Amino acid sequence: GAAADIEASPFARDHPDAGAMQHTGTLRGYQARILFSLLWNIRDFPGETFTVMLPRQAGKNEVSAALVSNLLVSRQAEGGSIVVCAPTLYPQASISFERTAAHLRAGAKRFGLAFAIEGHTLRCGSASAVFLSGSPTANVAGHTASILLIGDEAQDLDEDWFNRQFRPMTASTGAATVLFGTPWQGDSLLEKAVA
Repeated sequence: GAAADIEASPFARDHPDAGAMQHTGTLRGYQARILFSLLWNIRDFPGETFTVMLPRQAGKNEVSAALVSNLLVSRQAEGGSIVVCAPTLYPQASISFERTAAHLRAGAKRFGLAFAIEGHTLRCGSASAVFLSGSPTANVAGHTASILLIGDEAQDLDEDWFNRQFRPMTASTGAATVLFGTPWQGDSLLEKAVA
């Protein structure tokens, strides 16, 4: 309920990157806890894979959008790249893109945050996030995930394709991977990452 909603700013007073982040919007308490946990863990455990499994309509896209916007803002000076892939560019990756852009727009309006939209890429200073199709027919070569790799709706991503085309994007950087999705049939990329 409304009482459980909190203003989510993971770069709060006790976060190691305190002061780096502006406003990210309102998340429910459980969403903010997931966000805080991800921010700490991707920093403390580079190269690891983390999973976020929630039922449909529980706010996975909001957590993902807050995560990407937080990382873009906190890394705007030092730079780096985030790769977000979803099973399809339209509508799945574009939904993630729009939600992340909305978080950045809120920061721009409230705090004067500068960011740019270039095609399927969001830029905040020297940091960027590109949103790609995870379809086996998509051309995704040439991207690097130096900050984070995200698999959105990971229960629907082709495991072999993801492992051949997206996992290597973190090979030279040691960036963590976060898989967001809904438990489905027990043998998806998402569920195998949990096992």
